[in-house]
Amino acid sequence: MRMIAIHAQTERKRLDRSVRCAEKRRPWARKQRLRGLIRPDPAVCATAGAACGRKSLSSARIQAIFTSNDTPLGECRLKVMERNTQEVRDYFAGASPEKGLDPLWAMLKDLIAGMGDGAGTEGYLLLLWGDVQEPSLRALAAERNRLVLKAIEARLPAGPRPPEHTAGLIQTVIQGSCMQWLVEPEGELAAFMTKRTHMLLSVLYPDHVFG
Repeated sequence: MRMIAIHAQTERKRLDRSVRCAEKRRPWARKQRLRGLIRPDPAVCATAGAACGRKSLSSARIQAIFTSNDTPLGECRLKVMERNTQEVRDYFAGASPEKGLDPLWAMLKDLIAGMGDGAGTEGYLLLLWGDVQEPSLRALAAERNRLVLKAIEARLPAGPRPPEHTAGLIQTVIQGSCMQWLVEPEGELAAFMTKRTHMLLSVLYPDHVFG
């Protein structure tokens, strides 16, 4: 009985530590709330990362987070992702609905800027793997992806191509450029992704100047 009591106490302490860690990350995660939307994660989204001087999570630590879905760590990750997804909903709900190429470009630059210099980004491929394996996390990641896609579509002009097709292409280039940078890093990640997105928009809309 004593061993059971000790085990229960240990589990409670571990849960408390996990929750405290999640709470400490909240201000930083809110600041970078959209980072996971365009990185090949989703999001922390954990939008977390090593930008702004944060230390990278070790592979073992990341694996522990996404392979323990029936443990306090797994529950903590789900809560963090649910909170992050709600922040993304709130962000787009409060964003300016102005349509046009300039408002679109401003929004895209804001989203991409959250990627920072890219330090530690490769570690979040493991988190992505966890998200697509666990149904509830996968559903949240898919929702965040759709929120970004719809936001792009809503700001595109009616022509010369259907907005839904163009929005999908833009999002593909943004996310694909992140993966490309991981294989062949060139400068800072955010700058690299911004440059690739600018190139695409200039091809799609050659008569418009994207400043």
